[in-house]
Amino acid sequence: MNDIEAKESLEVIRNMIEETKRSTAYSGDIYIAWGVLTLLAVLGTYLLVIFKWYNYIWINWIVFMGSGVIYSVYHGVTQERKAEAITFPGRILGRVWFACGMSLLILAFVAPMAGLYPGMMVPAVVAIVIGIGYFITGEVVQWKLFIWLSFLWWLGGAGMMFLKNENILLVFAFLMSLGYLVPGFILRANYKKQSRGQNEE
Repeated sequence: MNDIEAKESLEVIRNMIEETKRSTAYSGDIYIAWGVLTLLAVLGTYLLVIFKWYNYIWINWIVFMGSGVIYSVYHGVTQERKAEAITFPGRILGRVWFACGMSLLILAFVAPMAGLYPGMMVPAVVAIVIGIGYFITGEVVQWKLFIWLSFLWWLGGAGMMFLKNENILLVFAFLMSLGYLVPGFILRANYKKQSRGQNEE
């Protein structure tokens, strides 16, 4: 490969990354939705633990997480219809988050039922898996914010492993607010800014 071909290849990769950044701006809505739903589920769980209504905890999570899955499917279908083409990095990110989602379902629901670890440890495990998704996303689209947030998720996950009471839910709620809602609103703001720029052109 000569210098010209190398530069052309780098330019293609750069364009793919930029296109993925633009298309991922739509996902601000998905981050906000999951942030709100999970935050509500966490706070609901905290109240159920305080009042010792343990039998309703699983119902609480199934309702909110089920709503999130339904919204994600709807959001994904509508965005694919709007998109002119799905870039390779965009396809990779879709697969990464699908893999993380499947892992979360198994680790958050199946593993505790199998007695692998107590249900109170689920937030710590979830935080670690989310950190993986954030780190890969940050590397693919070259967003330093997501890379830094991945370390926040990992640090929070490790810290929650040392908590043995309902306070773990408060830490998880903080992580959800900072780790999902903040980047979600930033992505949404970037999308609106891009839309205004395109309209002005």
